[in-house]
Order: sequence, then structure tokens, then C-alpha cells
Amino acid sequence: MRMLKSNESAKMTMNDEFSESTVQESIRSCLELIEALAEQYTYKNIVTREELIMIGKSALTRASDHFCMEQGLSFYTYATWWIKQSIESKLWLKYH
Repeated sequence: MRMLKSNESAKMTMNDEFSESTVQESIRSCLELIEALAEQYTYKNIVTREELIMIGKSALTRASDHFCMEQGLSFYTYATWWIKQSIESKLWLKYH
């Protein structure tokens, strides 16, 4: 799995066209982020690591559906927010 370099991520915010293949490449580049975040939140023992990874992948898909280049963010930054928000929301619901 190839991680996007920062300049590649920045180009995605400047391109006129955000093609499906670019979205798929971006999604693949964020999978390591999902694994790392799942590892961070697993210590709470509220939700399993596998469940957190599923939540992260679902959030990544939602991020790709809602991404708008005009916001001026890189896809990676935008997806990070969606992933963290989804994981934290699930943990909050399980805990409370």
C-alpha cells in the first residue's frame, strides 16, 4: 500500500477533476491511518480493534462521498476528521 506524499495530497485539492481513481488511491492511503487510530482507541476495551477498523473504513467512504475540493483541505485531512469523529462517537455511545 502506497501512502500519498504531502505534495500529492495537496495536488488533489487543486485539481479541477477529482476522479474515482484518485478517490480510490486516497482511500487506500488512509487505511494505515485507520489502523493507527484503531490501535490508539483499543486500550479503552469498549470496542474491539476490528470493530474500530470497520467504523474507520465506513467513515472513510463517507468522507470520499462528501469531499469538496473548494473547502481547501486535502482529502487526508478531511478523512481524518471523519474517521476520528466516527470512532469517538461509537465509543461515546458504547460507554454512555
